[in-house]
Amino acid sequence: MNKSFYHRKKLLQVADAEGVTSQFKQMIFATGNCFYPGIRKSLPIYLVNGAIKSFGLEWTDEGRILRVETPGASFIKPKLWEDRFYSGLIKEAMERTATRSFSDVTIITHSENLPIGSSVSGVGEADDDLYPQINRFVRELLSDKFNWTCYGVAPKEGLPNYCIQDIPSVLLKAYPDEFDALFLDCKIPYRDMDVVDNLLLAPLQSQWYNSYLTRQQ
Repeated sequence: MNKSFYHRKKLLQVADAEGVTSQFKQMIFATGNCFYPGIRKSLPIYLVNGAIKSFGLEWTDEGRILRVETPGASFIKPKLWEDRFYSGLIKEAMERTATRSFSDVTIITHSENLPIGSSVSGVGEADDDLYPQINRFVRELLSDKFNWTCYGVAPKEGLPNYCIQDIPSVLLKAYPDEFDALFLDCKIPYRDMDVVDNLLLAPLQSQWYNSYLTRQQ
């Protein structure tokens, strides 16, 4: 099969991650560190990994990105995990998958302003105080047409009441920026993984399977 033709082929009424139907194949880009999917800032990659595994599919290494193709979507995760690389990798992935419009792109990322187990979705610009990374994508991609979902990684008890054994608590009050960076690089506690699996991963697996692995008539 000619892969270029396959990627460009129109689909009939395929729903994107927001439940909106589109005539074109979707591209799902997950942020995080693909080598450490269990840390907080890599929650999107943990979710996409779990879904792809449940579908019985395997990732293809394409240099700076990893990709999985399904009938309705291209799933992408970056091998370069720093924020400054994401926008360039999104454009590279769009070229590789022949995704012509940002309206056919969904970015899934994390938010330290949402409690773990929760999520917020939208299109284009977002509240800059709560989801500044979304507006950074808007500026760097020069588009407000892409879809996005932020998955919460904050402890439900709130950061001020949260204790991380590996990080001196004095950092929270004296060096909040350093604390946030270290916090996001910490592994999600086991007690929170049941919440992630039940409230986020299970519904996402079902939604993506119905939307992207089966063609709607």
